Amino acid sequence: MANKKLIPLRLIRVVKNMDAKEMAAYFDISTPYISSMENGNRKINEEILLKGLTNLGIDYKEYKELEDFCIDLTESDLEYQDQYRYALMKALGAVHPGFKTETEAFLNMCLVSNTLEISTYIKQAQELDVMEVDGSLLIMQRPVDTEKNNQKTKYLSLHRLGISTEKYKELEKRFNEISELGIKEDSKCKLLLVLGVLYPNSQNIIDKMVNNIINPDPNKVKKI
Repeated sequence: MANKKLIPLRLIRVVKNMDAKEMAAYFDISTPYISSMENGNRKINEEILLKGLTNLGIDYKEYKELEDFCIDLTESDLEYQDQYRYALMKALGAVHPGFKTETEAFLNMCLVSNTLEISTYIKQAQELDVMEVDGSLLIMQRPVDTEKNNQKTKYLSLHRLGISTEKYKELEKRFNEISELGIKEDSKCKLLLVLGVLYPNSQNIIDKMVNNIINPDPNKVKKI
């Protein structure tokens, strides 16, 4: 794809399976005009936008939600092909409201919002290296990448992190169980759980560490 911009109007046209001429007819404008809007070379006139969306049967709020989503994806560190794929899925839900439940479920499986508690621990874990030495776990701090650390990323990609949907759901479940216990070392346990997912080779020893924190009595270890 030559143009690397995520433009909602183009995404909508792709989902509707229309060419530029057909799309222009819905907005009552010329083909070159709609093309310049799609390429981001011309500012979208609100009056024309509302008219076109009405003719297409697309709710204005759905369009704005798609627009904000595209901005968030553009500011993320996701590869463009992933940004486009997720944006197209969001557009599908905007164009066909009947599919919105399914499209949102798909996006929730693929992306983790940075507003969730779990994303905080994932980011912390990404700054650590884990090694097993003589049966013990060695956790080391990585050099901080200031530029990446300051990046305004709203979404984390599970695929890019190497975390399967099943593993993420399991992680969410264990987070909830830890929270319900109300233990003092809640944060340490949650960080360890994330490290266990990111470093599967050390999963067993990390699980033992978590269980020992929850209940240090080896005869009464409460597993989670």
